[in-house]
Amino acid sequence: MEKKELFKYLIKEFHERKLPEIYHRTLEIPETRKIVSLIGARRIGKTSYFFQMIGQLEASMGRERILYINFEDERILPLDVKDLNSILEAYYELYPKNVDRELYLFFDEMQNVPGWEVYVRRLYDRGDLKLFLTGSSSKMLSKELATSLRGRTLSFYLYPLDFLEYLDFRGV
Repeated sequence: MEKKELFKYLIKEFHERKLPEIYHRTLEIPETRKIVSLIGARRIGKTSYFFQMIGQLEASMGRERILYINFEDERILPLDVKDLNSILEAYYELYPKNVDRELYLFFDEMQNVPGWEVYVRRLYDRGDLKLFLTGSSSKMLSKELATSLRGRTLSFYLYPLDFLEYLDFRGV
């Protein structure tokens, strides 16, 4: 199956499935035009925080204008930076009425695609897309990221649960 068809499948799958039940973190991300990058160690809850944000957006506008892609999904691997163009092509084929509407793109572990920064910069420069990225600390903090997306990103660090969050999570 070609990449665009795989992305269509993943987009439809995301739009049809229920968001997982998650613990709500206290990290507050302000409304911004910049690319929001959520950085932290593996298994810290970055994806769960994405789902928290998606749930809040969905409550106000539905899910159709929200796109979530997990770049650790083995069904789309391996990926080349040129394959990334198929993401929006697939989305707009599914939802042609949204071509001129603002979209919210959530890219999880995108650093797994070599050269991804160039693609993200091009999407950002369009001006009609809200971009959210997650990644592990070492790859998302690299010098290359700082150079290629300088001035375009707002980074937030997600740490393990603090003591109050832990107590709340445990129901204490």
